[in-house]
Amino acid sequence: MKGTDSADRILSVLNLFTDGRLEWTAEQLMEVLGYSRPTMYRYLRSLKDAGLLVSISNSLLTLGPRVVEMDFFIRKSDPLLTYGKVHISQLARTYPSTALLARWYGDKMLCVDTESSTKNYFTNYTRGRPMALVRGAIARTIVANLPRTHLENHVDKHLEDFKKVGLGKNFKSVLESFLEVKKNRVCIAKQEMTPGVMGIASPIFDTNRYPIGAMCVTLALNSFSSGDLHTAVVEDVKVRSEKLSKQMGAYS
Repeated sequence: MKGTDSADRILSVLNLFTDGRLEWTAEQLMEVLGYSRPTMYRYLRSLKDAGLLVSISNSLLTLGPRVVEMDFFIRKSDPLLTYGKVHISQLARTYPSTALLARWYGDKMLCVDTESSTKNYFTNYTRGRPMALVRGAIARTIVANLPRTHLENHVDKHLEDFKKVGLGKNFKSVLESFLEVKKNRVCIAKQEMTPGVMGIASPIFDTNRYPIGAMCVTLALNSFSSGDLHTAVVEDVKVRSEKLSKQMGAYS
């Protein structure tokens, strides 16, 4: 094993720790990853020395304090958070809602921050929780702005799920629904994630115009007493997401 290969193999250990599986034994890790005992224990020793893993009762391993320390650094350095927090705070204060920031990386989506101004917290997502890839306004507004080949591959991969959500009856119609979202620069999804709740999301871009995340407001469907309020929320989310992209250097 050399360089990147060893690094990838060590990272594969950390990647097994998920919301659905927070604890592992060395034996279980060896069984899943297929590493030899000497290799596995060498990797675990390095990860524990770095504080990325810790041993708990019954020989179980879980993520360590270095992860918390790194999260502290991210909160201070990530421009999506440092600039975006102001926007979602203002959105939450303006409307009875929960406002969210999500980041896209690889083919995954992660909630990175939330602000709420109502006792009815209109989302199950909090900072650090992975998000659904095929349902909701956040997922669609990000996916819609992927490069065309990437978008088509994503639609093809999740076609049956998109059809169940009602985005179309075949590949062409589902793809067209995404292109319409891209054209409008906003996505509105009703009751796809939570009954009685609507999500309004708009993409956030990096310097290469690649969608790195989204800003979203979730509100109760019955909170709209007039079409004017609905229009105001949609426009506010669009304007703020564009401003956040500019603040992060997307148009420089």
